[in-house]
Amino acid sequence: MTVRVSRGRPMPPIFASLLVLVGAAMVVYGIAVVGRIEVPGTSVGAIPMWLAVIILVPIWFFYLRSLVRAARTRRRAIADAGVPDTLTEPPSQEDPAVVAVLLARGSVPAEAAAATTLAVAAAGWIDIQEVGDRVVVSFDETPSDKFVASATDTAVEQALAARRDPTTGDVTGPPLYADADGWWQDYAADARGRAVAAGLVEPRVPLVVLMLVCILTATVVALAIFWYVMAFVGLILLANGLPHLLVQVGGYRLSGTGLVERARWVAFGRGLRERGGLAEVGPGGVAVWGPYLVYGVLLGAAPRAAEALTPDVGRAAELPSDVMVFTTD
Repeated sequence: MTVRVSRGRPMPPIFASLLVLVGAAMVVYGIAVVGRIEVPGTSVGAIPMWLAVIILVPIWFFYLRSLVRAARTRRRAIADAGVPDTLTEPPSQEDPAVVAVLLARGSVPAEAAAATTLAVAAAGWIDIQEVGDRVVVSFDETPSDKFVASATDTAVEQALAARRDPTTGDVTGPPLYADADGWWQDYAADARGRAVAAGLVEPRVPLVVLMLVCILTATVVALAIFWYVMAFVGLILLANGLPHLLVQVGGYRLSGTGLVERARWVAFGRGLRERGGLAEVGPGGVAVWGPYLVYGVLLGAAPRAAEALTPDVGRAAELPSDVMVFTTD
């Protein structure tokens, strides 16, 4: 019995945990209490345990060797790509939410929402003005259809719209956004999901190959204890749930492609900081600075705009130090 999960995505943790717990309980109970079915002329299993070991050792050896080789390939990716130390232009027009996931190495930092807000403003869907130490956001009721909004764009716009003043129709803050419980999880899931779909981010524990190895292992061991029927079934359940649980616990990392792309964005961040000019620019400056300010809040080059627009979303990931290093030289 194999649980199918579309496109190699892990099943929800609650279902994976349930399979693991039920499977483990069936194995222990089946061996310790129920015991094996006594069939005349048969041994404990369909194959001897020594044969099971001979089959499984090379399977796990080649699996672990493939992990080591993949790690070496990832480590060489940046050097092989020849990424320059500094870039003066954005390496791509990637959605800032996806860029934020890249920079945070698979996590989703709160600054991502600030960058998305600026991107929506640059596209003309909202207008951002600064009044003293306050930020005022107004909405364009007839936005241009040239801007194709992503799910993260829509989530941020709705989070802003939820705090509109009923009289003026504007939002004044900070705070500018609705309570993060109502939108942040969907925002983060979509940002990471698109990074995974683009091949930039991957589970730290590869799901498909691990599932195959675990199912093969469970099948071979089950054959060795064939007449422990309850334990046999429990092993199959365990083999289906454990890989999904390990993927969830292991979290995410950048793929080789993602490492190279991240290095390019970090190089662009150096270029922004060397150019200067963004340090004291507030969110209203997006009309002038455009994508430089949008990505600058993610790259440590626009701390004032980042501070004004970054929402409080609780335990969000932090951008790494190699991204957020800021100098005033």
